[in-house]
Amino acid sequence: MGSPATAVDIFTLLNSEATRRDPYPVYSRLRREHGVVDTGMGVWFVFGHADCNRLLRDRDLSVDERNAAIPGPGDELPTLIHLDPPDHDRLRGLVQLAFTPKRMEALRSRAEELVDACLGRWQPGETVDIIAELAYPVPLTIICELLGIAEDRRDQIREWSTWLARSIDPGVLRSAELNDRIAAAEEEFVAEVRSMIEARRADPGDDPLSQLVLAECDGDRLTESELVGLALLLLVAGHETTVSLIGNAVFALVRNQTQLAAVGDAVAGGRTMIDEMLRFDAPVQMTTRIARQAIDLSGRSVPAGGILVLMLGAANRDPDVFDRPDDLALDRSDGAGHLAFGAGIHHCLGAALARVEGEVAVERLIRRFPNLQLDEEPTLRPTFVLRGRERLVVRL
Repeated sequence: MGSPATAVDIFTLLNSEATRRDPYPVYSRLRREHGVVDTGMGVWFVFGHADCNRLLRDRDLSVDERNAAIPGPGDELPTLIHLDPPDHDRLRGLVQLAFTPKRMEALRSRAEELVDACLGRWQPGETVDIIAELAYPVPLTIICELLGIAEDRRDQIREWSTWLARSIDPGVLRSAELNDRIAAAEEEFVAEVRSMIEARRADPGDDPLSQLVLAECDGDRLTESELVGLALLLLVAGHETTVSLIGNAVFALVRNQTQLAAVGDAVAGGRTMIDEMLRFDAPVQMTTRIARQAIDLSGRSVPAGGILVLMLGAANRDPDVFDRPDDLALDRSDGAGHLAFGAGIHHCLGAALARVEGEVAVERLIRRFPNLQLDEEPTLRPTFVLRGRERLVVRL
């Protein structure tokens, strides 16, 4: 099969049912045959690790869709993932004060409590949906507790987040009906967040959202829109990707019983598995950058305004960087070079928390139920950028 001619063709190919079940052979072919695919529409797809890594770290590139030759709608609620310096640096600096790796590591004991509570309800031989009964409850509870969200609002937060997660998919993959549903969920979610912000202004606590509100009140020039955008990002990104991280990791292990059996040795030896899980089947499959000025990309000239689609999932299976890239190997020594959390100034702010939650959930699950078996073919999430399972039933 030759290379697709347009961006629509590529997205259609990658979003097909067969490719979504296992995109990596298609990634491999496109990376091997092309490396970079020029669609002729102002969009370039990048599949190699070296190019993706370099572009992620290039501060001269933009994440603001308004800088594209074919601009997107922009974001009325500015979030870190769509802001360039200096606004990005200012907002990230404020959020980092509340989301330091040290503080995230302190949440490990809470994650252990939540995971153990889930596992304690199960018995060997039972069937369990890992997504509904472990992968969602643990990270959702932690981010809601961290931000002071009442327990009776968490199911609603999850529903809104599920719809908003679909908003980051390419527009060509979204129907008008889906866009309407996303817009409705965002409107309701924004109203909820504004109410939360007002409550923190009236009675601030020691949670990160209160800290952001106080920073704004102290004259740090956080606008109302910036506050709402940051709160939405923290709530949605604070758990959605971790849900897929846990689900993808469990699915990979039950599909590879040799590696499943090696989990105990890996943990006993002090090795973390999470980097290999992230490399093997990343929750975030792609991200974009926009050229502010003409750049050279593997011998191709990308003009100002060119949109670069960085296929992180493909980069994480690049044989130029990873030995036996299509093999799950818990003893891998080169797995830390993955790009699942991005790189550069937009490196995932919640990476430390995701690592903690992923490690605790997967390691404790396998240690308690070492004979996991897939009970039925899993259901994929209907998203493209976020890759994960919507339902993953295993026999304990």
